[in-house]
Amino acid sequence: MRLKFKRIGWNYVTPVSGIAGCLVIAFGLFASASHYTRSMAYSPQNHFISELGLATASEYSYVFNICLGIGGVLLMMFTNGLGIYLQKNPLAWYASYIGIGATLSFSAIGYFTADSWTAHRNAALVFFSGAMISIVLFSYCIWQNKQRKMHQV
Repeated sequence: MRLKFKRIGWNYVTPVSGIAGCLVIAFGLFASASHYTRSMAYSPQNHFISELGLATASEYSYVFNICLGIGGVLLMMFTNGLGIYLQKNPLAWYASYIGIGATLSFSAIGYFTADSWTAHRNAALVFFSGAMISIVLFSYCIWQNKQRKMHQV
């Protein structure tokens, strides 16, 4: 008897990993923010998001940091899948490589908490700048993709 495995392609994995990554990160953010232990309740207007990863600021800081790591890997899969989907445009490969670097540094933000400020700041700098460049390049590739008409609603 021979087992038959269904082949799962990137067209399925890509959107699932993108949605799952965002949900995992959101869960970590809300779990840590709801157990914020400093004098005021956590507010994005009054606090840095990096404070949620500090053990001195939240009882669930470890949940936030773990969720950043897992979410970063899931978003890396999404970025890679989007690059494969748009593979006819060479800029999509650059966007994918830059996006993979950005998502890996996003995971590093959870590993290097704000306690080790220099490493945390450098990982955040690579993430924010890399994500911005990747989003601009992917947006341009989607806009240029006339065959699949992804740019039209």
